[in-house]
Order: sequence, then C-alpha cells, then structure tokens
Amino acid sequence: MKKRLFAFVFAVILVLTCFAGCKKGETPEDGATDTSAVEVTPVTYKNPFTGENTLSENQVSLRPVAIMINNIKVAQTVQTSVQKADMIYETEVEGGATRLMAVYKDISKIGQVGTVRSARYAYVDLALGLDAVYVHCGRDPEYCLPHINSSGVEDFDINTGKWAAYGFREKNGLALEHTMYTSGENLSKGISELKIRKTTDKTDGFFEFSDSPVTYTEKADKVTVKFSDFSSNKFTYDAATGLYTKSSFGIENKDCKTGDKYLVKNIFILNTSITNYPDNYHRKVALSGGSGYYITNGTYIPITWKKGAEKNSITYYNEDGTVLQINKGLSWIHLVNDNMTPVFEAYETEVQ
Repeated sequence: MKKRLFAFVFAVILVLTCFAGCKKGETPEDGATDTSAVEVTPVTYKNPFTGENTLSENQVSLRPVAIMINNIKVAQTVQTSVQKADMIYETEVEGGATRLMAVYKDISKIGQVGTVRSARYAYVDLALGLDAVYVHCGRDPEYCLPHINSSGVEDFDINTGKWAAYGFREKNGLALEHTMYTSGENLSKGISELKIRKTTDKTDGFFEFSDSPVTYTEKADKVTVKFSDFSSNKFTYDAATGLYTKSSFGIENKDCKTGDKYLVKNIFILNTSITNYPDNYHRKVALSGGSGYYITNGTYIPITWKKGAEKNSITYYNEDGTVLQINKGLSWIHLVNDNMTPVFEAYETEVQ
C-alpha cells in the first residue's frame, strides 16, 4: 500500500514539474529537452592571412584592404593600427628607406590607421595578388601612376578626388606629409558610397598553415633584416609568448595610440633584385621569385618563393620544392636586395 502511495505521489510531482516548465497553453513535446541553459558557441572561419579562426561566415568573402604606411624613422613614432594588420609587406622605396603595406581582411572595426603614405609600383602588384582595395596618399607620378592606370588595381587615393573625403590630417608634431590618417569606419563608408566591389573569390591559398607547431633546428632568437646602410629591422624572440617583438633604429616599435608592441609570429625574408629606375632615384623591386628565409618560434630555414604575374599571390616553398607550411599568426614579409644578408643569433644561455 505504501509503495503504491509513493508511486502515485512521485507521478503527480513529475507531471507538475513538467507543466511548470511549459508556457501557458503548451504541453512538452515528446523527446523535447530544455536548452535554455546551453551555451551556443558561434561558428568561426579561417582568416586566410593568419590561419586563425577569427572570421564570421560573412567576413570570409570580404575583399581585403591594403594600406600604405609611412615608415621613415620619424614617422614610426606616429604609426597606429599596424599591429592590427593580418599581414604586412615591407620593401625599399627610395633613399634607402622602406614603406609598409598593412593588409586587413576586415577593415571595418580597425580604428584609426596611419600615417598613410604614397603608392609605389611594387606594392601595386602585391595588392593585385590579394585582390585588395589599395589605399594610399599620393603616388610616384613617373612610374607608379601609369601602372595604377593600366593594371586594374582597385585604387583608393585619399589625397585626391572622390577618395579624399575618407582621409584626414591630424597634428602630431611632424611635417604635413607625416600627418595623413584614415580609419576603418571611413574606408568602409567610402567603399560603400563609391560602390567599390566588397567581395572576392580569392579567399584562400596565400599560405599553407600547419595544424601543429612548426619549429626548425637552426636558431633565430634574434634576427636582423637589413634593407640599406641605415634601414633595418630587428626581431627578438620571446619563448614565453612564442612571438617576436620588433624594433627599428634602436627603438622598440609600438602603436602611438595604444602603446601596444608589434608582435610577430612569422618573419619572411625574400631575396630579390632591387635596382634604380632610369631616374636613378625610385627603386624597382623584382617580384618574379627567388630564395629567402622563413623564421618562426626562434628558428629558421632557407626557402624559395615565387610570384610572377601581377595578379598572382606569392607562394612559398621548402628547398625541396614542396609547399612551405607555416605557423598561424601575423606574418611580416620583407623583400630585400640580394646583397643584403640577414643576421641570425641564438641566446647565449637558455632563457627561463
């Protein structure tokens, strides 16, 4: 008798509990489960420049934006949002100086970017290889401008014409040519208002990313990349983070707005021929291919690379001809003259 009474009470409690969890007028469906407390993890997709799953489905097909960044010694102190780039190219322009081209897969939320500087011939082809919107402030009129006009690159010159509304000058204590900035918000607005194509079919194939950490035998705890007699980059590896910090002219590079250090996972040094154009001033950077080095996780190996046609992206190879696999993260890609030899150093003692 007691067992029957207990079973009856338990059944009543079970029914009341079930109906208490239902809305008025509803009954629970067969097999239904209450999922109100289940946390749903959003689906993310691979960024083709970093290999990291940081993109939404809608961001995968976005055209990247490639921005020319002023990089002479004095201008490095007023750089901003370089560290937010997904990939960075650097090579010579003139007078032994270099310029950066910072590439952003989704420019919309980057914030202020700069200082923005003028276009050069080689960077046009690098932007074409990514199907990127190419943002700059002015251009070399003798060699670069004709190439811009004939190449079909998506040109966005914030120094002139209809594009000028999307750049702005900011006083920073430097000369006028070092004060031009733009922002992710401005560029996103400009791309929409000027009806620039927003999507691309070129959404992968820039790098072959490894699913496991890539490390080599030859040590590269410190790396010096030389462009000219006075211009070079120095990278120092931190085993605790697995990243390199960057410095130039003896000063550690940082974002002028946030103070964030430039932290790099992959360093590429691509050897090529860099000569003067007939004006004996502007520099002509060959982009067909050559030898080079890949540096990551405090180590390095020799590699080869190939670009070729204007609209091709760069492909990286091991010395045996197989496609190079790299670590996920920010890559800094240097195109240097064949006669400039990098310096690789190991820590004298193991860093704890």
